[in-house]
Amino acid sequence: MLSIVESTLDNPGPVLAAQWDKLRTETLGRLNPRGVEYDARMEALDKLERPKPLREFKYDLFDSYRSVILGRSDHNIEPNRWHGICSNAP
Repeated sequence: MLSIVESTLDNPGPVLAAQWDKLRTETLGRLNPRGVEYDARMEALDKLERPKPLREFKYDLFDSYRSVILGRSDHNIEPNRWHGICSNAP
């Protein structure tokens, strides 16, 4: 549901930032009580990736759309990028 909301926003940045902050906070919340050293905690945070709900489905769908509708393959999927690509369609 959240990915649908973020895809319809003009500026999904606040939603993406909230997801990222929540993930980092939860990760630190698990590591701090275990007594994990600061450097190890920072290393664990560096390895995190922002949440990408339905990632494979969206990438596959976008690739199909891009090749069939746009007839081009020089665009990659990005949050809220659909509008800009659709407005440049032939």
